[in-house]
Amino acid sequence: APNKDFYGATQIDYTITDGKGNEIDVAKFVTVNPINDAPVITLSKANTEYPNSTAATFAEANVAAGFERFFSLSDFGYSDTEATPINSVIIHIPDPNVGSLMVAPTGFEVDGAIDLTARSTLSTGANPVRQVSVTREEIESGKFFFAAFPDAVGRNAELEFKVSDGDLDSTTPGLFVISVQGAPKSLDESIKDAQFTRSFEAEIGEGR
Repeated sequence: APNKDFYGATQIDYTITDGKGNEIDVAKFVTVNPINDAPVITLSKANTEYPNSTAATFAEANVAAGFERFFSLSDFGYSDTEATPINSVIIHIPDPNVGSLMVAPTGFEVDGAIDLTARSTLSTGANPVRQVSVTREEIESGKFFFAAFPDAVGRNAELEFKVSDGDLDSTTPGLFVISVQGAPKSLDESIKDAQFTRSFEAEIGEGR
């Protein structure tokens, strides 16, 4: 029997005897056909923090409110025994109070982007959720991104997902958590804050 996950050509050598001292060496060439295994997701942290997700591992990222976070293929922790490239990602639609998953007509641009909620479908099972399939090309070319709402500061988008090799989906999902943070200050705002701090300290004394 071949070893687990082995496929390809191999040679089996054996000897045939007639029980009377006569023998012959024989070589038999055998081809082991591959059986497709489902891809696997491995992210940076074991999931002990998000009990509402069945993901075994998760990864985190930050985005400023009102800004975008573009995805890359490496975000999804894809691996495949047969080395089949990733075909697509099936990802949950985020909380509508936090942001939207978007796809743009050209890479790393937001103009003309559409909300993927319109392309989503309901998953099967006891607790159906809205999810959308995003192609490798959309991810690899920088067209796929998360747009954080301006008023979503302090909230998380918990994006559970599966990956596909084009034939099978991963059995266990992964989780990508995007935390929405306060928008960065402009240079003018930073200068005003510094001026206010110096004026305030001058009024009351630095040691108080």
